[in-house]
Amino acid sequence: MLSLAKPEDVPALENIWTMCFGDEREYQDLFFQHRFCPQNTVVWREQGIAVAMAHLMPYSMPDGWGKEHLCFYLYAVATLPKYQGQGISTHILSFAARTAQDRGARALSLVPASPALFDFYRKRGYHTEYYVKQAQLSRADEYGKTAVIFAPCTPEELFAMRESYYGDTPFFVRWGKQALNYILLESSYVGRECLAFSGKRHGYLFCEQGNEGSLFIREIGCTKEDFPTVVAALFTRYPKTEKLVFRLKADSPLGKGEILPFGMTCYLSDTEDKANLPMTQRLMKNEKTVPYMGLMMD
Repeated sequence: MLSLAKPEDVPALENIWTMCFGDEREYQDLFFQHRFCPQNTVVWREQGIAVAMAHLMPYSMPDGWGKEHLCFYLYAVATLPKYQGQGISTHILSFAARTAQDRGARALSLVPASPALFDFYRKRGYHTEYYVKQAQLSRADEYGKTAVIFAPCTPEELFAMRESYYGDTPFFVRWGKQALNYILLESSYVGRECLAFSGKRHGYLFCEQGNEGSLFIREIGCTKEDFPTVVAALFTRYPKTEKLVFRLKADSPLGKGEILPFGMTCYLSDTEDKANLPMTQRLMKNEKTVPYMGLMMD
């Protein structure tokens, strides 16, 4: 009943997506035309038809010792409502881990869709390794009048700037240019902007309209010196916005905010005695390292 997908499974996978996530067909087409890979998709079949799925999306992870590790991000884990509660997702997670390990991957990561799911994944071998800082800024505060100029961002520019800001961070989730190209396509479809800017240093950000006059910035690469002018520029660009909500690296100097759990990781080649060690001790024995993951399509 468990296997990797085949190209002819797409209609069944689209049905799972519709029933579980409710996204319109055009959004699904974007994924299945630009990001779907049958060999990286785990399915559970009933009577030959896929009724559950999980997509393995490859990324690389630096360990701080100059080594790159192949890892996979587990995306769009879903089971048709009729088959939920039967332990299928647990089987899919185990199969996905074995598949990733057979390919030489070091870790399998995911972002739980709700706070309650952290416990679900913890019981299945995942550790909460990635945290983010959520910072809020109000239009009523003073940020000065000087503002940067925003411009569109290409996949090549985005890759280079992410490397500039996060590339030296051990356990950084490094998306390749093909993955970033899809992230830009998906962002454009949902109305999210990726904006590049020039200040003392080139930077970028992803932003989208939130609730009650807020603007959500899901990732930013920016210096502390340029940050006030970027904030001023955002309030100018979005005149109806009263509040900016930033998702930042947990130790970011750009603002104060609440530290929240974000991503979880399952290790694929550990001995049992390492089972309860955090990532920084497991791979580097450095408790001061603050890992980072972003642009996870959550």
